[in-house]
Amino acid sequence: MNRLSACLVIGSLLLVVFGAPAYEITGGNWPTAGMTGDVTLESVLTGGAAQEVEDTLEDRALLSERVRPRYNELMFLALGVTTPRVLVGRDDWLFLATRIVGGRPDAAMARLPTTCAEIKALVDWFGAHGTHVVFEFIPRKQSLYPDQLPDLNPPFEPVYPELLAAMQAAGLHVVDLSDELGPADGVFFLTNDDHWNHAGSYRAAQAVAEEILAIYPDGDLPGTPVEAEIRTTESYRFAGNLVDMLGFQRDGFMYERFSVDRARIRSFVPGMPRPLLGSDEPQPIVLLGTSFSAGFHTASLLLGLLGREVENRAEAGLAGGYRMVDLCREILTGKRDFPELLVWEFPEDFLVQSVPYFAQPVTSIVDVERGFPYREEPLAATRALSGVRIVKEDADGFEGRALDRDPRITYTLDRPIPGDGSRVLAFPVLVSGNCNVVSAWDTGPQPGSGGTHERYLRNSEFPHWILVRLRTRDGKPIRKVHVSPRGAPRFHVGTPQLWTPAEAAPAR
Repeated sequence: MNRLSACLVIGSLLLVVFGAPAYEITGGNWPTAGMTGDVTLESVLTGGAAQEVEDTLEDRALLSERVRPRYNELMFLALGVTTPRVLVGRDDWLFLATRIVGGRPDAAMARLPTTCAEIKALVDWFGAHGTHVVFEFIPRKQSLYPDQLPDLNPPFEPVYPELLAAMQAAGLHVVDLSDELGPADGVFFLTNDDHWNHAGSYRAAQAVAEEILAIYPDGDLPGTPVEAEIRTTESYRFAGNLVDMLGFQRDGFMYERFSVDRARIRSFVPGMPRPLLGSDEPQPIVLLGTSFSAGFHTASLLLGLLGREVENRAEAGLAGGYRMVDLCREILTGKRDFPELLVWEFPEDFLVQSVPYFAQPVTSIVDVERGFPYREEPLAATRALSGVRIVKEDADGFEGRALDRDPRITYTLDRPIPGDGSRVLAFPVLVSGNCNVVSAWDTGPQPGSGGTHERYLRNSEFPHWILVRLRTRDGKPIRKVHVSPRGAPRFHVGTPQLWTPAEAAPAR
């Protein structure tokens, strides 16, 4: 490196190190600007306040706010890409690389019959209690629009037809959306996002509604009748999640280049300005879904198409498996009845690229449903921590920070509980990043002498309930329970519950 180049590098470094903080201070962007204001003595002593200052400085830094977006724009104009996470296809179509790159998922495909059989076991439990389950199984846009992908090596190979066939072979009632959402009649996916557009959501809802009406040929659908009309509202400019990943300036020309017009389609009561988005209360018809349904109003569309109230249980964030746990937890503990009709929506890759996150919650429900119904009560125990620092604590649990690779919360039970498998340990966990939550229970002084259970979790806005049937190999009583969120620097662990079978269970 010559002297001029070295001087330029050193000058750039000094500008970033000293110039960015100076700019922030002179511009009034002090370290505490933008913070929550909840700085207490406890947060200072535990390090929570320092962490918030650190996060705020990082988020508001000159490099993040002003330099990096311009750099990304120049990189895109020069090389056509800014991040390996996004593939830029033909006609400025954007695709999430992790769903495409890497070739055919042969290991997950080999497990596919098992995954479908596990789902079928859960569906059979619902069916035994009078619930029809219909699957809104969504093909990703790369499966339907492969011609818009860039040249890839190895080339992308759609597997949606095989996944659909496997679900149907397992006896699941699946709506095939490939014809409804294919390119023959238009574009039904957002070119700048990983989801369908509102027109695609509407076409899918129409296909699902037709399947539901075939189940009730006399038109006597369950639920509260609703008079509603479906309307398309005024369009607006929209830049999807993939544009955000490219990291352009939000008011810049590149951001506008990848923005599209988006118009919502929803159900309204005639003469009323506010849309009907579905019910938060238990209803005989339930939509359980992911961000496809949450962000594109599938519950609202089904409500208008069926003329019945729909319980909206769609949430963003890889929600297909753990949101099913939420529903079943309410059923298992008697907080609600079984629905008469359940629409279960998730995209195709849940069966092959998110198997631990999707199928493990399903198997946990199947494992514990044999004790239904349950009586829930707080776990009567004394808590001890190892490798964990509490940041904040409330009635619902505590937020902690891992101090080593094996943070552990140990609950010493007030009295031993049977190890015959009749009891279920249930607790919610919210993690930052991805981690394995390991549960263990002791029959004596040796940790894990009674058994262990592992559950894979991903970062989410919503807590995930872990359900663990407490069995020991020889039926000895359980004296301690351990919870270890391994791999997550921060986490929230809710107050654990002990589920005991109710004294008088209904006939099965």
